[in-house]
Amino acid sequence: MFSGRYIPQWPCVIALSLCLLTVSADAKKYDWSLPENGTLTVNIARGALLIVTRDDGKPQVSLDLQKVNIAQESTLTTRKITGDLPSEEPQWSLDGQTATLTLPAPADIDLQKVKGVTAALILPATGQYQINGTLSDVYLKGTKNTIRINVVNGKVDAQNAVSGNVSIDVINGHIRTEAMKSDLSLKLRSGSVTDERSEGTMAVDLVNGDLTLNSQAQTIRIRQTTGKQTINAPACENFSNDLQTGSGTIRLGTPLIKGHIFSADGEIATIIPADWQGKIIADGVTGNNIVNQLSQQKPTSAKRPLSDEHLELAQGKPGNTQITLSTIGGVFTLQPAEQGSK
Repeated sequence: MFSGRYIPQWPCVIALSLCLLTVSADAKKYDWSLPENGTLTVNIARGALLIVTRDDGKPQVSLDLQKVNIAQESTLTTRKITGDLPSEEPQWSLDGQTATLTLPAPADIDLQKVKGVTAALILPATGQYQINGTLSDVYLKGTKNTIRINVVNGKVDAQNAVSGNVSIDVINGHIRTEAMKSDLSLKLRSGSVTDERSEGTMAVDLVNGDLTLNSQAQTIRIRQTTGKQTINAPACENFSNDLQTGSGTIRLGTPLIKGHIFSADGEIATIIPADWQGKIIADGVTGNNIVNQLSQQKPTSAKRPLSDEHLELAQGKPGNTQITLSTIGGVFTLQPAEQGSK
């Protein structure tokens, strides 16, 4: 491994208007060449990393290393004696089309007690990238790349991606996306997922936590084990939601063509606009599963003497447009849009 060319006090080429990271006058800059359409893996054990796409067309990866805090003062003396000092230089290796960049990392004993690194990474528009973080916060701003982000504990904040595919996988923490035109795959074990005005195809996989979507995506697929959902999908044409347990409020829009909502034991209110045209089919297993506030029609049992429930509604001219809802022991409430409005 070797470190890149170092140029001190390089003026930052990106305006960090969000104040997520502030560039120090003493920031170190490193440049590495990356083969066109190459693959880069970036490892950040501890700290904060901002990622943007360069607009000068250069096949070059640039790093602003702004702050490095990877060792406790209390352990420095001992480590100087033993020679066990962590390197404060980033390590770069290139093997054919594949590169690896490892940012300065604390020793395991210091990982929880130091702030790590603060850095900004500027990527070529071509290529594929994977970011691996341990205790890390990752920020994307206006990227055009195919990027996969894996974080053990921390948050990922992605805004204004122009193109590409963005995949985010966090074990414990938070995911926030805003105005993303790229396709999104969001996975979280525990924490919260929030989206505001993103347009790309969206797939969400959440184990435990809160999901808040105010999305402009045309295709949305959700799998959630437990937690709370607040979903506004006015532009969605294809909507799929699987909430095992918990509660949810789903506001759908007129463009919807196919909708499928399932819950094993959750309570979901689904809000239907008055000018939406289509068929609604709802099924429950244990009884008292369906509350219809769209009309006077009541659910019926299709398998008497069992306590199952079945409801079919038509709104306007259905055609091939349809929403299906199915639950085992949960409750679905169908509401008109004016009732769901606040």
